[in-house]
Amino acid sequence: FDHIEDSDDEKIVLKQAVTLPMGLPREAVSRQEYDNVWRALLQDKQLPFTPAPDLDEMWGYYKFGGMDEQALLDQACEVLGKFPCRLDPKEWKGKTYSLTRKLEMESREDEARMWSILAILRFPDADAFYNQGVLLNKMCDKVKFGGASTVKLPALETSQAKMVSTEQYCSLFSRAAISYYRRSLKVDPKQRPAYINLIGSL
Repeated sequence: FDHIEDSDDEKIVLKQAVTLPMGLPREAVSRQEYDNVWRALLQDKQLPFTPAPDLDEMWGYYKFGGMDEQALLDQACEVLGKFPCRLDPKEWKGKTYSLTRKLEMESREDEARMWSILAILRFPDADAFYNQGVLLNKMCDKVKFGGASTVKLPALETSQAKMVSTEQYCSLFSRAAISYYRRSLKVDPKQRPAYINLIGSL
């Protein structure tokens, strides 16, 4: 995405009063604007139940990150603004999947999940829903086998984040993963990996 030219490097305001800081240098983007993009995106009715990402952590990576972190916010703004995809679908999916995998390998699952969410909203095929389920399952397992009795449960309103038991956290993320596997199978009943993972999650 580094080579896509932005001709609209200015804040765009949607009808629902969400300012889209698309293409802006990060020093011009406020924390409120950043959070609002993700709150608006995750309210999309196409999405099954989706646990909130840790916006504190994502904001930290954004403020001190590079082009990939900038691209994640810009692409979210483009989806919210209903801008057409500027790459061929196959190329866009390839780039976003690579970024998703890279972040997953760096244990930055929330940012990986947001790339996955963008893929769902751009191209809602069975693979897109399945990939989100896999990430949710991974986060569930990470906490389940992490040894802690309590863990932070993020919220879209960061002041509402709270500590919950490992059991509560895992129940929530497992339920979300199941929802995404079921949606994957609804899109394509022959999506065998989703079927296998769904059976394993029940």
